[in-house]
Amino acid sequence: MGSAVLILRSDGCNLAVTAGHVLDHVTPLPLLTLGTPESGLVQLSYSTAVTSQPGRPNRQHDSVDLAAFALDSTTTDRLLAKGVSFFPEKNIRHDWSAAGIYVAVAFPHSRNAVKRRKNPNDPTKRPFGRYVIPNSAVFAPCTAAPDDQYGTVAADLELNFVVAFRHQQVRDTEGNVYPHPRGMSGGAIYRIGTNDTLTKANEIQLVAIGTEYHEKKGLLVAASAPALRRIALAVERVGSSAIGDRADSTGC
Repeated sequence: MGSAVLILRSDGCNLAVTAGHVLDHVTPLPLLTLGTPESGLVQLSYSTAVTSQPGRPNRQHDSVDLAAFALDSTTTDRLLAKGVSFFPEKNIRHDWSAAGIYVAVAFPHSRNAVKRRKNPNDPTKRPFGRYVIPNSAVFAPCTAAPDDQYGTVAADLELNFVVAFRHQQVRDTEGNVYPHPRGMSGGAIYRIGTNDTLTKANEIQLVAIGTEYHEKKGLLVAASAPALRRIALAVERVGSSAIGDRADSTGC
């Protein structure tokens, strides 16, 4: 249904962050991540997630559209054992530059279609269960959109970061057109350097979480780094009047 970013916090309370509408769509199904036929899937419990708006069928009026939830130590250990990398919280920031080089990283629906098993006793019956999704990430290059473009997609300069990206016009190293960003909601947008130099790996910045793609305008709207930091903090304060919560819980 979408993508998610795993955050390593200094206080040991590790998080999964995604777009709020991703959880709206997936509920009440399990949220799964990083699986192979050999290793199996890791199920993420999101019942204690907090969101930037209370759950609703349509989040178009929510400029932030974020959701975050804590990962318990058992889940964290399982993910680490499978080789997952958690992004360090200290690198959630945005040193904005017109010359910045950005990349959106996520798992688009067209590259990760779920295949259902046939019923082994009667292949004509409704399929059951699922094969493991062959996780295929896309690293889509994009550029910062000018400020005057924000209003055209109802984005807020204080809450959002908007990048220019037209998937039909961008080709990978093999000459293939990039897939449609459907399913990339909740994926990361990183700043990996500038036109002059690339950033060292341990200094790459997580600048935003993608939430909405406007295909005709060629603009990808994302929740900014400050909004991301605020919702990460809100996970510790579930029930706060400052931010809507999905369920009563104690957070971390």
